[in-house]
Amino acid sequence: MRWCELSALVWSDLDEVQGRIIVSKSQFKGNISTTKTDSARTVPLVGLLSSVLSEHRLSMNEARVPTGPSDLVFPSKRGTCRKPSVLRKPFDQVLKEMELTRRFTPHGMRRTFNNIMRQTVEDGVLVRSMTGHVDERMTTHYSSVGTPEKQRALQKLFERVGMTLETDATEGVREPERNDEVVYQVVYRPEAA
Repeated sequence: MRWCELSALVWSDLDEVQGRIIVSKSQFKGNISTTKTDSARTVPLVGLLSSVLSEHRLSMNEARVPTGPSDLVFPSKRGTCRKPSVLRKPFDQVLKEMELTRRFTPHGMRRTFNNIMRQTVEDGVLVRSMTGHVDERMTTHYSSVGTPEKQRALQKLFERVGMTLETDATEGVREPERNDEVVYQVVYRPEAA
């Protein structure tokens, strides 16, 4: 979900009976309105997430924070929508504890989700349904294609035309510049008649 959608979630958006989250609104500077694309969608409310949200609701009840159907799931201390900056400190703390120096952001995690969905699911309609993208152009815009994915695509292409792509460990072949690259050579093997 986009941050603006997550921060506008109310408890009635969590449909535990159907096992889904209804994403129908978003917020910008505290003003709640329709989603960025003006269309509602649903995303699965999987077991672990459902459990975490149930515990979150219990802790809010213990703290006497309202959890009625129209109350925000993640309210600020004043009961209003949270700002995106609220995630910066927890993200930095997690990265520090994991000893990661790479930059991670909620938006970057959304892009990663987009890429993994695109690589895993053949159906573009399903990917757009999960990410909330209106058309294929947006999914493509937020995608990046790495060397391993290109290599898998080439492998499929060569297999389709009756050739194989094999790694070559012989002398004189350029060493990969990055760890995720593998040098390949094309080997033609006509199929047995």
